Amino acid sequence: MNELVLKRLISAVLLFVLLLPFLQQQLGLVSEKPLTGAYVAETIPNLSSLSWASWLDGSFQSSFNSALEHHIGFRNTFVRSYNQWQFELFRKANAEGVIVGRNRELFEEDYLKAASGKFFIGDEHWHRKAHIIKRLQDTLGASGKQLLVVFEPGKGTTLRNMSPMHYMKDAASTNYAVLRSAFNEQGVKYFDLQQCFSRWNDTSNYLLFPHTGTHWSYYGAWLAADTLFRYLGEQWPGRITPMSLNALEKRDQIRHPDDDIWLAMNMLTKVPGQNLVYPVINFGAKPSNRPKILVVGDSFYFNWQSDGIMDAQSEEGEFWYYNKIRWSHQGSELGLINPEERFAKALSHDIILIMITERFHQNFAWKFDEQLYDYFFGDKTPQRQKFFNELVAANEAFTRLYKDAVRQGMSISDRLWKEVDYMVYEDFQQHPERYTSRDDKVSITMMAIRSTPEWLASVEKKAAERGIPLDTMIRMDAEWIVDNAGN
Repeated sequence: MNELVLKRLISAVLLFVLLLPFLQQQLGLVSEKPLTGAYVAETIPNLSSLSWASWLDGSFQSSFNSALEHHIGFRNTFVRSYNQWQFELFRKANAEGVIVGRNRELFEEDYLKAASGKFFIGDEHWHRKAHIIKRLQDTLGASGKQLLVVFEPGKGTTLRNMSPMHYMKDAASTNYAVLRSAFNEQGVKYFDLQQCFSRWNDTSNYLLFPHTGTHWSYYGAWLAADTLFRYLGEQWPGRITPMSLNALEKRDQIRHPDDDIWLAMNMLTKVPGQNLVYPVINFGAKPSNRPKILVVGDSFYFNWQSDGIMDAQSEEGEFWYYNKIRWSHQGSELGLINPEERFAKALSHDIILIMITERFHQNFAWKFDEQLYDYFFGDKTPQRQKFFNELVAANEAFTRLYKDAVRQGMSISDRLWKEVDYMVYEDFQQHPERYTSRDDKVSITMMAIRSTPEWLASVEKKAAERGIPLDTMIRMDAEWIVDNAGN
């Protein structure tokens, strides 16, 4: 083969390779595996948005180019190849919120933030929560019902030794530790599966958390269910369905959600094999008087549903996903919770389990406890506290404020209360009649001091003379004004 022919052949091959994405886009030569996880789907490139204005300001070119890139042939394969290369060479996960730990352990970063105290929202809030749960437990207990808080395990705490070094430092305080301490002080009954998993992880023959997933493994979920329902069997003798382990199966195909993080990473290779087993559960005879169980919780519950555990244990019970969406224990989605039926449905159950993992401790119960407390004892929560509850119960709002707190170099607790002050100020202009408690009046007075230059200057002078922080002096003056308003 002469040199000219060789050059032409190489040019033809290169041209064909360059044309392949276009041919794939137009003809669909190969069926590509779609990307998984959360991402924004771009519209197919078209000229509908073309106008003189969009052309001159560059918006058409930008949007058209973005749409073109997202619909290029073999894009999914290119994305997966890039992600695989980044993971293998740099231990980087190209999925939002995913962190690669030691020995390729995959974490959702929010679990690491919670375990390391970065999500800590303050002691006062948790002592108030303990008070609420204690009163609810006593009230429901008097009518023969049971309310129990179940701390689900978190991967960030259970596998802390596998997390990146900067997440392994001891935290001054975490929501889990302070809430647990407050429960102990006030005599709140709870069931701590996090403590169980921290112990079991050192001795278990099988993984309690998959390397490639964020939830407990099916084996871990079985251990948790077996432990909890043995405890409930002591509380409700003769009414809990007996369960036993028939076998532990190893499978070639990993069951979802053991691969949920890996799928979100969109890799070329299939999910790697790992030391996972799947329980085959034997259920005994169902008692005729099984309790009706309501679970208010997060997605850890679905492992129990998948293995038929909740269907076996509960008589016509329900699962309230984030206290928003109702599910039957058989796995049917029943729709959004109707506010008008909330309390009648909740109180029709014998056992109410608030189940929550560390990532969502700041969102505790998604206001279910607050709603039930108001139902029994009336709405006595100060308006300022209500706004705080709203912010921490909504994960989207909390995440936004956490990111802003990091940018400003302040604690998430301080950022939350700063946002609350703004919300109170805005709301006070429209509804002053809502602000009748001492706490609310002090808060309003403090904002008035800060927004009045002459008043603030006099308080600054007083703080300097006494050698105390300005914020402390502002609060002291505001409290004095409120307490002596009628004198």
